[in-house]
Amino acid sequence: METIVALSTPQGTGAIGVIRLSGPKAIDITASVFKGKDLTAQPANTLHFGSIMRGDALIDEVVVALFSCTTLIYQRRCGGDFMPRVAVYTTASNRTIDRARCACRRLGDLSMSLH
Repeated sequence: METIVALSTPQGTGAIGVIRLSGPKAIDITASVFKGKDLTAQPANTLHFGSIMRGDALIDEVVVALFSCTTLIYQRRCGGDFMPRVAVYTTASNRTIDRARCACRRLGDLSMSLH
């Protein structure tokens, strides 16, 4: 099963943008670009404030939500497997969203949905 990076909000300037990562590497990939708490040590269904970084360069301050497919409904959608899911809430500017998505995508062989 692959990890997917997708934009969950419409493209364009707005108050907030949501980038969603789903798949086995979702938390590890997000943790590697996130400056804040160690996301790999946090429980599911929690929120964490920090920054998305590209090397030493700040992309944006974000809130990261960690989820998992543990309920029966989601397990059916995920093929019965545990599936980490991450939502990154960022400023909704095209440049910021593209930078954050690309920072996550660079870290693995990921599918990237344009919408």
